[in-house]
Amino acid sequence: MVKLIIAIDDTDSNDGMCTTYIMTLIIEYLKGNNFEIIDFPRLVRLNPSIPYKTRGNAALSIEININEKNYTVDKNKIINFIIKLIKEKSMVSSKNTNPGSIFLEEKQYQIIKDTLKNFYFKALRDIVTIKEAMSIVIEYNINHFLLKNGRGIIGSLAAAGYILISNDIKDYTYELLTYRDSNKFGSKRFFFEDTFIIFDKKTSPKTWDTIDYSKKKKLICISHSKDPVLYGIRGNDYNILNSSKNYLISEHVDKYCIFKTNQSTDEHIINIDSFSKMKNLCSYRIKGIVDNKSRTIIGGHVFIDIKDKYGVIFTCAAYEKTGNFRKIIQKLIPGDIIEVFGSFKNNTVNLEKINIIFLNKEYITENPRCHICGHKMKSRGTNKGYKCKKCKIITNEKIISEKIRDINIGYYEVTPDARRHLSKPIIRIKN
Repeated sequence: MVKLIIAIDDTDSNDGMCTTYIMTLIIEYLKGNNFEIIDFPRLVRLNPSIPYKTRGNAALSIEININEKNYTVDKNKIINFIIKLIKEKSMVSSKNTNPGSIFLEEKQYQIIKDTLKNFYFKALRDIVTIKEAMSIVIEYNINHFLLKNGRGIIGSLAAAGYILISNDIKDYTYELLTYRDSNKFGSKRFFFEDTFIIFDKKTSPKTWDTIDYSKKKKLICISHSKDPVLYGIRGNDYNILNSSKNYLISEHVDKYCIFKTNQSTDEHIINIDSFSKMKNLCSYRIKGIVDNKSRTIIGGHVFIDIKDKYGVIFTCAAYEKTGNFRKIIQKLIPGDIIEVFGSFKNNTVNLEKINIIFLNKEYITENPRCHICGHKMKSRGTNKGYKCKKCKIITNEKIISEKIRDINIGYYEVTPDARRHLSKPIIRIKN
């Protein structure tokens, strides 16, 4: 048997289709023609800050075995089918849809492994150009297919690299994606919300991001666009995801697939110690000291300034969509020590979560009480002390007491419906 990696990207748009659906159709074809699929197909999320992404910036890959005797014929048969499928199903009418695919042969694995490993991490954490991707394709003579400007070649190479370095990857999760009947694409979805809530409560913390309880039990696992997806369940236990179809009640599920993925891992985060090291459109984890109290602007967006270990001050933002997370930011005071996680854009860190390491003490000043009658004394004016109107007692001493802070040390995160695919939820940090 000879191995072959198939990778595709950038076939969807905001108006419809989903690259995971095209991969599911490819898997159907492969199984129907008795090709052996090795392990799970991969759903690989890349840099979430890239401006020209379609929706979730996901690329797909799969590894298969082909009988050595019929290798060339079968390989070409598979490639021709996939090219035809991409041409038929991709949303090429959309400006930002630029499909790309590669077919990486086993004889190329060891030669290109390190190159694709580096490429995967750069596509995950930095910015990669089509020119960079194509230089690899040309140098290693990789069989490929492009439509329009072929930007999908970037995700395809990264997704292939993700398979090649699977043994080196310590953290991964799974996602079950279900798909609608094709005649229902674009129409309103039908489902019983209560079955999803019961399933979520039964399977948490092994599943997550099914329900956003901060939004009146809003189902965030249900797709709301014109794409083929009905719902997606994320988790770290394949068996639970596989059994979920027995509990969840919805319209007919036409197809489904379970993917191994880098979602919910924080793999896009770069650890740094100075704000000066930040690069636009990349995501970071950095520790600092709160420099001032937060400020809220029109629209409900909350901003706060943090000072790094070198004294450099940078601004962090919790936008309106992050929900109650903003209230946590508003409770921070100067002197608190926190770690922030988020993407850097326009000189601002867009917060995904924070880790409060140290809470500074906060004090309040009150008028003293009369030691005779116990009533609160009144101020006599600036720097003139206090006087009890009843007992005529005068004192210059004011009461300073420590304020009990309505916040604790630990992690805080944005609401589930505001969470990026790659961001590791606290439920995975604690478990």
